[in-house]
Amino acid sequence: MTVDESAKEASTDDLSVRAALPRTVGSTVAINAVPDAYLLIDSPHCTYRRIAYVQGNHDYMSTLAWYPDTPRVTNTELTPLDVIRNRDEAIVRELLSLTEHPQAGVVLVDAMAMALITATDYDRLCARAKEKTTKPVLRVPHRSLTSDHLTGYADVMEALASGLPLHPNPSKTGNRVGLVGYYWDRNEGDHRGNMTELERIADALGLEWTTPWLSGSPSSALRDIENAQWIVSLPYGRKAAQILAKRLGCPLLRAEYPFGLAASLRFIVALGVMTGRLSAALTFVQAELETILPRLAWVVPFALLHRRIGFLGDPHLVLGMQEMASLWGCTMPFAATSCLPRHARDSAPDYGNALHDPSIPEDVRTLMNIDQPVDAPSNFLSYPHVRELVRELEHLAQEQRLDVLVTNSLGFLTKGIGIVEFGFPSYHTHALIDRPFVGLLGFLTMMERVVNALRAHEVQMAQSSGGV
Repeated sequence: MTVDESAKEASTDDLSVRAALPRTVGSTVAINAVPDAYLLIDSPHCTYRRIAYVQGNHDYMSTLAWYPDTPRVTNTELTPLDVIRNRDEAIVRELLSLTEHPQAGVVLVDAMAMALITATDYDRLCARAKEKTTKPVLRVPHRSLTSDHLTGYADVMEALASGLPLHPNPSKTGNRVGLVGYYWDRNEGDHRGNMTELERIADALGLEWTTPWLSGSPSSALRDIENAQWIVSLPYGRKAAQILAKRLGCPLLRAEYPFGLAASLRFIVALGVMTGRLSAALTFVQAELETILPRLAWVVPFALLHRRIGFLGDPHLVLGMQEMASLWGCTMPFAATSCLPRHARDSAPDYGNALHDPSIPEDVRTLMNIDQPVDAPSNFLSYPHVRELVRELEHLAQEQRLDVLVTNSLGFLTKGIGIVEFGFPSYHTHALIDRPFVGLLGFLTMMERVVNALRAHEVQMAQSSGGV
């Protein structure tokens, strides 16, 4: 077991909790993304309440708990006395009980730190349960006592990648690509829209995604990845992608999250190079730019130029937000990440020389931001304490140093700044129709949301000053 040494030491003055969500919230999000998955957490009853972070708050389409069915995330109701006793039989019994549910396609087991330190052999207990069922029973890897929601999500995906029965298809065609590491945090229209946008990109290149990991699809559909010719790795599931590429014998492309115009262009071009479809990728990109760029012509100078944007959320989205701000003629003086610092290591892609092909037109190369990376925010908070974060946001608003804040729910209540609620969690903003935020259409969606938030904030400020 290791402790995350990249995290800043706790301040002696600020004893508030960190601005991050627990590991069990992330594992709950992952189970929500696989509708036939059931998770047993060796923990007290409090982990059951993690469902409320998702169902009925962040995700109105969640299927985690439907009365009178068994909740898909449950626990052993562990107590301080139980933790020192042998509870092997009870855990195996509960795992088998979950496998008997007619909707269960895969059952997983995880543990809170208080149970983990007793060195319970969950692999052995899973093996015992599998002797009495045909369904996969998998242990979620748990390597550190310092975890958060992104760790929990990635670890569930890793367990599925290691344990789901897969058989590489020797007759697979040469146009299918596996996408691993997508962050499906809810079953609403923003993520449905993202899947449609990613499918549109693949179709333009003559490719077809196998069922993306994860994408609101059951474990039986996830096994479609055995037909993949290539694997594309996204930041939320790096280890899972490596495992699947090794199991299936596929080439692996370590890609970035296609969030923003520049990141999406890099993603599409790199995908085209890896699959031998660069010409199709460039044809698609240039046609899309002819549609997208004219829409910036009046919006940028009249609504966005010289505005100051802040960001609070996942590290995998920071660069995309910076690049969008730069393209819009804005600055991004503030950013904060609500997770452990170590996750930032998973953000960067490895495209090799794919983006330096001489056939890439100069205008596309410029928009990809290859040679002129954007400046980092001058004020960056990594894994801050809650009190520290709130104090900083209040100062930014009071001193009028930000015009709009793109934030998850942790910063939603900040007064005096335009707010775009985005990312996980988003308790107050929902998508009932398909509205992507990744890819080229996702870029326009984000621009639209920022512009609308800026204009709404201007009206609110005018009203508060008696000007309207």
